[in-house]
Amino acid sequence: MAAVELVREILSSDNEERKTWAFSFATTQGDKPYTVADLLEKVVNQDKLLNAGGTKKKAIALLAGHGISRPTFTPKNNKKGKQKKRCATKDCKNVVRVHFHKFCDDCYSSRKEKSFAENESAALDDVPATMREHNHNRD
Repeated sequence: MAAVELVREILSSDNEERKTWAFSFATTQGDKPYTVADLLEKVVNQDKLLNAGGTKKKAIALLAGHGISRPTFTPKNNKKGKQKKRCATKDCKNVVRVHFHKFCDDCYSSRKEKSFAENESAALDDVPATMREHNHNRD
């Protein structure tokens, strides 16, 4: 109960940054129990962050319960970045146009033409020779 009273005192203080932190702490803590020692540790970490002087550290400081050891931001200088997906055809170094495609446009077109030709010749095998000749003459 003493910890709740301490949070209430911080909320009624004149310092806007501390009030924001206390409100965030109370919101994230919710119904979970916490002791005076836990609260004081977080207040000390908060004070260190606020007095650090850096703008990034101050932005982190406003998030309750997060100390120096657990930053909540992701670094912007990610050297790896987004990797371009390569075509699945062997010896093809092209990049696919859309991330969920497996083949580049050229390889996909050639595969589609090949499969269409195979399906068409298989379908023609079922047509009687006289009918094929008749259709050829008509064209």
